Amino acid sequence: MEQQYELTSTPELLSLAAYVAEDGLVSHHWEERPLGLANFGPIISERLQKKDCEQLSDCYRSCLKAALENGIKSIAFCCISTGEFHFPNDKAAEIAVETVREFKKADRGRMEVAFNVFKDIDYEIYRELLTQN
Repeated sequence: MEQQYELTSTPELLSLAAYVAEDGLVSHHWEERPLGLANFGPIISERLQKKDCEQLSDCYRSCLKAALENGIKSIAFCCISTGEFHFPNDKAAEIAVETVREFKKADRGRMEVAFNVFKDIDYEIYRELLTQN
């Protein structure tokens, strides 16, 4: 089964994006939207460590799990923990794509996942990762 992902750079998806941390927190009718998940990922204050990568992966996984448990059929993720949280963009994107691919494989691809990006560099990183087999 071929997996398809959507890569967007539209600010309108921001209100539907999943800002992820340890648990997928479900908020109904957030900003008049049907559903939003709100969390935060790890903040990198020094050197990137293995635990930071594991926490970021757990963030994506917990939101995907919360979405699945609440009957959500599609989800959009922003570039979690990058920017002000200082997680390196390329490593964060690798973790995001790998975690989502693993989840979709276990879920048999039923959930639609979009990666919402704002910077050109993030768009290029995700585009490269999503076109790899």
